[in-house]
Amino acid sequence: MNMKNIYLLCVACTMYVLTSAHTHTTADKKNPSAQTIIDHSNFRKFEAEVITGTVGNCDTLQTTFAAGNGQDGNFFTVIAGPYDILINTFLLNIDIAGNYFVYFKFGSYAGFENDSTEWIFLAGNNIASPNPNNVPTPFGLPLNIQILAGDSMSFYVTGDGLTDVNYTDGTSEYAVYNDDGNLKILEGKGVQYPWALNFSPRIWNGIIDYCPLIGSSVNDVPMGFEINTSTTSELIQLELTGEASIHSLEMKIFNVNGQQMYGTSVAERKFNLSRSNFAAGIYTVNATINDEITIRKKIIIN
Repeated sequence: MNMKNIYLLCVACTMYVLTSAHTHTTADKKNPSAQTIIDHSNFRKFEAEVITGTVGNCDTLQTTFAAGNGQDGNFFTVIAGPYDILINTFLLNIDIAGNYFVYFKFGSYAGFENDSTEWIFLAGNNIASPNPNNVPTPFGLPLNIQILAGDSMSFYVTGDGLTDVNYTDGTSEYAVYNDDGNLKILEGKGVQYPWALNFSPRIWNGIIDYCPLIGSSVNDVPMGFEINTSTTSELIQLELTGEASIHSLEMKIFNVNGQQMYGTSVAERKFNLSRSNFAAGIYTVNATINDEITIRKKIIIN
């Protein structure tokens, strides 16, 4: 056997060992994904907000650690209320050392399961020594993201294709799995990395460490940007003010269920919408500026 054949045989053996070590044994893990390197500099930038207000009694909200199934990652949605919520960090159900990432988007993930452009990279960490299967493992980094009272936010918690998260088969996607009066966690989906084949309904296995923010407000918005709104009997008027120049502006409006009611890229900082297109209720306006910064404003339409 010549050296070339020996080399090819060794490569094949190595590939077999790596694949065997990552063989999935539960329903959603039959087709493990190959590792894909994602350049997180291409994702929208999350600008941490400076939050003021009285911090209530911090708490945790858990789903389950029953596992029974799993894949590279999970989609799930949380809903805040009656107070703004500051999410401190997550605890995960994992048993493979390696890289884990958290992404988020405002509102529901529905319709964006295969669209990474609508997600914002929040944090990534190499977890070298996870706890045993079905024992909570700290993500190990602060998330420090705020959800406004009555709003929803979706998270994508995932390994890098060589690591997994454990989850549990659910009963109904988007159904409330746990609710402690401050925060709700909905049933979601399992996801093959990255933003690929998904499975539902699946219950994310984890714990959310959070604090309610009583009488909270958001200050020091990056570069002084602010969304000003006003309503008349016929129009909803939106205007973005700020110090820096704008070369792109995307405006979206979500209802309290996280459904997108309006979205457009606009050239002007000020524009009007027809009032007749919106029922009475609470909405959130998101403005994404220069493909980097997203700011939010809650509006009430009577």
